[in-house]
Amino acid sequence: MDLLDSTVITIAAPTVRADLGGGAPTMQWWAAGYTLAFGVLMIVGGRLGDMFGRRRVFVVGIAGFTVASAACALAPSPDALIAARVLQGAFGALLIPQGLGAIKTVFPPREMGAAFGAFGPVMGLAAIAGPILAGWLVEADLLGTGWRMIFLVNVPLGLAGLAGALRFMPESRSPSRIRLDPAGVLLISTASLCIIYPLVQGRELGWPAWTFALLAVALALSFLLPREARMEAF
Repeated sequence: MDLLDSTVITIAAPTVRADLGGGAPTMQWWAAGYTLAFGVLMIVGGRLGDMFGRRRVFVVGIAGFTVASAACALAPSPDALIAARVLQGAFGALLIPQGLGAIKTVFPPREMGAAFGAFGPVMGLAAIAGPILAGWLVEADLLGTGWRMIFLVNVPLGLAGLAGALRFMPESRSPSRIRLDPAGVLLISTASLCIIYPLVQGRELGWPAWTFALLAVALALSFLLPREARMEAF
């Protein structure tokens, strides 16, 4: 669901624009809003799982992702869709770290390679399948929903994932005492934003000087992070 929705809007964007309106920058932000929220909050999502339990955070993430997907499908305006996409990305950032953490908890060391070997191709296929699925759903116009079905399809998937997590996913957390460092979160979030934002907007705007300035700021901020956080972020 995470990776499908990172790419699913690519093909559908012209159809969405024809229905809701908006200019080329708006179309860009339907994808970029998701990417920014996901990238900025990814490491925070992993930390929350370590602190409060991966199953608990996963349940919150998949429930929120499902609700945000429904909000995307029901969006009445371009700006409402951008806001819903940001929420999707934020809740999506809670999911993947918990999935990776659960794999490490469930499988013994001798099976870890096979587990990640199965997980990796699924992620790759999901990223590739996003535009293909979007094109098919828009063309099929299932139940007269048009482009909105690219988000509505997440609702039954999300409910199934929620039920599966509640039934089968074991609870786990870091054995060591971990706290969320507000200053570290601010630093790593700002550094991530300074990388992702210019990469998203730079090509659209012709790579003005401020995009390179933000990348330089991200590099400078990375040296203020603890070594462990710097390795996770970059």
